Amino acid sequence: ANVVSLSHQITNFQNATLPDLKSQLNSSSELSAYLAQSIFLVSSGGVDYLSNCLQSGRIECQLEEFTELLVGNYSQELK
Repeated sequence: ANVVSLSHQITNFQNATLPDLKSQLNSSSELSAYLAQSIFLVSSGGVDYLSNCLQSGRIECQLEEFTELLVGNYSQELK
């Protein structure tokens, strides 16, 4: 299975989706209003946890610690 990183997804959004939306809407204020009413779904972490903790045989890898790491990393990406 192909996994696309969050940073790559954000780059794709900036380079492909936003220009397409801009061409379809009449103004930047219309684009802002459209995006403000949009829903963005981020579903991640499951594959990361499975591949980095469960399958690696790392006994010391705890779900709570790994979750904190993911949240920290994703918080940085979304800024």
